[in-house]
Amino acid sequence: MCDENEDPLKAAILDAFEAAHAVSDTLHAANDSWTPDSLLRRQVGELELRLDNPRLFEPRTLDRVYAISRALSHASELEWVTEFIPDEHCMSGTPEQSFYTERGRAIMTAYLDVADLLSALRRVRDLVQAIELAKELKA
Repeated sequence: MCDENEDPLKAAILDAFEAAHAVSDTLHAANDSWTPDSLLRRQVGELELRLDNPRLFEPRTLDRVYAISRALSHASELEWVTEFIPDEHCMSGTPEQSFYTERGRAIMTAYLDVADLLSALRRVRDLVQAIELAKELKA
């Protein structure tokens, strides 16, 4: 995070770049645990080309990050496992335990970092729009 006395737009841009680096790191680490389907793999590849440069702030990037976050959210839901624990002394039904698979944990970690990036990019977009609107209202 940036110093609160700095320009809020510069601070938001720095936060977005930091979130982009976290996404890049997470996606590379996740390669050991899961392989995304071809569409998601292509979307992630296109996103990675934008992470370290000003193209990160193009409106199209925001749409791609949103699509990737939705795909990761859906993929993580498919990795939720419920185990039933047999207990012959339990009178209230069969106890169960739910958890993510290792693949699911990797996908969820990637999803959380992508969601942070999405939030950071939306903040930059909103600040830019606010600055433009303020200029129009002053004119």
